[in-house]
Amino acid sequence: MEHLKILKLAILQPCNFIISIKKKYIMLYPMKLLLTTAFLFISTMSLAQFKVPLDSLNQYIGKRVTVCSEVYGIKTTDKVTFINVGAKYPNAPLTIVIFKKDLDANFKESPEKLYGNQPICVTGLVKDYKGKTEIIVSSPEDIIVGNISSPE
Repeated sequence: MEHLKILKLAILQPCNFIISIKKKYIMLYPMKLLLTTAFLFISTMSLAQFKVPLDSLNQYIGKRVTVCSEVYGIKTTDKVTFINVGAKYPNAPLTIVIFKKDLDANFKESPEKLYGNQPICVTGLVKDYKGKTEIIVSSPEDIIVGNISSPE
């Protein structure tokens, strides 16, 4: 019955029908905008990374961060590449790990050419592997070469 009233109203008074629809849409629009904005903000914050000092990296296990320092050595095996950051192996406070499948698929040059003895910033999930801190990287976009500044 309600549908017939609306249809009759639309035929007899098209301007009122459109206006009433627009009023409802305008009333709903701010709520949709608010919910969408809140969702995007929460999603962004949960995925956001922040720059942390290398010497406190072990406090961020399980968090996605950006850390910057010098590369002190790179070792490639049949299955994996290890990039020692902050000091030479075995004293490196961070090891960047790149698995062969990702290296072959995503990196155009060897890590030695790309990152050897250079300042870098790496972004990723901090993990603990047998008491050592590591970040596993699958893409060259996760590592930026160049000017490294300390966290603010």
